[in-house]
Formats: sequence, structure tokens, C-alpha cells
Amino acid sequence: SQYPARLAALMPSAAATAALTHYPLANYSVPGAALADAFGAGLLACPTIKTAHALAPHTPTYLYQFEYPDADFPLPLMHTFPLGAFHSAEIQFVFGIPGGAVPFTAEQATLSAAMMRYWTRFARSGDPNGGNDPAWPVLQGTNQHLIFDRTIAVASGAKQADCDFFDSIDY
Repeated sequence: SQYPARLAALMPSAAATAALTHYPLANYSVPGAALADAFGAGLLACPTIKTAHALAPHTPTYLYQFEYPDADFPLPLMHTFPLGAFHSAEIQFVFGIPGGAVPFTAEQATLSAAMMRYWTRFARSGDPNGGNDPAWPVLQGTNQHLIFDRTIAVASGAKQADCDFFDSIDY
């Protein structure tokens, strides 16, 4: 029952009304997940993606989407639903330091090692590619990005439907 008001607190009322249709509660296991999806796309992911596309004609730009659903949450907060790939969840993998109280699982350690290789190569040369890791495409002209999940893969159109939605409303 609080979902419409919570959306309205995050965005202008016309946008919140449209978001009720784009992020219907029926598509989510709990209202918090719907709100997190709307908030994450509208206030974090889509503005970042738009900025990356604006930079791409001027400098090599690499876009990624972190989708690994089993990252530990580093703060002692109670949550009643799986957080999935939440904002900043990837940081623990980039630095190889688990966010929770337990060490990385073997799967998490593998993902972390790959992410550290990409970030290290980028810091060293401005290009994250090398070794046997999947090639991370430059964004310019391709609209491609790298997905970090149980499998690392190239994909196209990061959050395209969500970003198209936010571009279509007065937001």
C-alpha cells in the first residue's frame, strides 16, 4: 500500500504514476524489490549509462553491468528479501575483500579474481582487456557492455527498456 507514495517520494508525481505501470508490483516478490528496481534504474543506472554514451565519442569508454545475485551485504541491516545485484555490490569483488563476515565462496573468488584482472589492466594501460578473459568491448559504436555474473559475457543495450522508459517521461 505504501509503494505509490514511496515512488512519489523519489520522483515527480507524473513520473511516479508512469513508474507504477513500468514497475508493477505483480512482477516482484516484495514491494521493496520493485522500489529498488525503479530507484536503481532511474537514479543510478540510466544516468550512468547516458553519461557513458556521452563520453564514448571522446574517449575509450567501457560499460559494465554487475548481475551476480549472491554478493553479501556489508552492513548489518536486516532485509527480508534477497538483495540480488545491488548498487555497489561489485566493489567487494573488485578489491577482493568479501563484504560479509564470511570468506568468498569458490565461485565468488573466481569472479573477484577476474574483476581484479580487468580493473588492474585498465589502471595500468587504459584497456581492461588481456589474458584469457572475455574481451570487454569499447562502448562507442557498439552499445555493448560486459556482464559480470556467474559467467562473464558481452551483452548489448544495458538496461535499455528501463532507460527508454525514463527518457520518455518528464523525469
